[in-house]
Amino acid sequence: MLANLLATDLDGLKHGQQLTAGERQYLAYGQTGIRGEAARGFPTVFKYGLPTWRANWGMNQNDRQLTSFLKIARHTDDTTLVKRAGDPATSVWVGRPTS
Repeated sequence: MLANLLATDLDGLKHGQQLTAGERQYLAYGQTGIRGEAARGFPTVFKYGLPTWRANWGMNQNDRQLTSFLKIARHTDDTTLVKRAGDPATSVWVGRPTS
């Protein structure tokens, strides 16, 4: 359903247009943000969130959800953080792995 999201939303953008923060980051740094995550089928959820969820059956529901969410957040390119810092290297600075 979202496979062509990047092509329809981000291709054809030009500097000088009225752009969202995510669109500016795409032009400046090539970051696709949540659009890219959605277009790829939310791989971070399946690679990190779901295994963490499954590994923590013994936790109460709230702790299990929070632990899974934090694992996803750690491995997601956070374009909001980049916007506020003005530098994509911020992801590395806060301890997010580069891969």
